[in-house]
Amino acid sequence: MSMWRDRAICTDMDPEIFFPRTGDLAGIEYARQICSFCPVIQECLEMALEAEYGTGKDSRTGVFGGLSSSQRYNLYRASTLAPTGPHTGGKPMVPCGTYGAYQRHRRYKEPVCDDCREAARLKSQRRRARERTAA
Repeated sequence: MSMWRDRAICTDMDPEIFFPRTGDLAGIEYARQICSFCPVIQECLEMALEAEYGTGKDSRTGVFGGLSSSQRYNLYRASTLAPTGPHTGGKPMVPCGTYGAYQRHRRYKEPVCDDCREAARLKSQRRRARERTAA
């Protein structure tokens, strides 16, 4: 067992929690909430993505690193299809660090990177400044 796994909060929990039945959205969300408090969430996600690399959507199961199997598949597809993404219809994917990429992350329930989060914060800040000057 890897050292990071020893620090995972799920270590002493029933593994069934992280493998909800297909279509059990409440079960998936419950497992994702548990993951959100884990200090090794990134390591867990990286391990899952590495283990699943090259596999199809139907061969992925469970919640790892705070993402469901379909969310991990979407993340995998987005990374392997760059610069065009799975949801762009062949158009170039909006680069990270922009508000458009922030929206893409949110829309497809992908982890939001720091650059995109900062772009969204700046856009919101500019909008509020415009509203203050217009009033």
